[in-house]
Amino acid sequence: MGENRVGPHLAGILGRKAGSVAGARYSKALTASGFAWDEDRLQAYLNNPRQVVPGTTMSVSIRDAAQRTAIIEYLRDRSGG
Repeated sequence: MGENRVGPHLAGILGRKAGSVAGARYSKALTASGFAWDEDRLQAYLNNPRQVVPGTTMSVSIRDAAQRTAIIEYLRDRSGG
């Protein structure tokens, strides 16, 4: 969970500034967004990334709220939070 691949690694994402993982490629929009990831922001972004960050290159949307919640719980648990 700590290695960049197609996107940045997700280890420790909660509380981390968006677009800030060294060596990962980000859209200019996400890098300039200025927010830190929290559960509410992740819910919104995973539901509709281009609405939350216009200009993002994230193309995957997860419309099912239960699936988004499960993903966020997994990330929180893996991050020790």
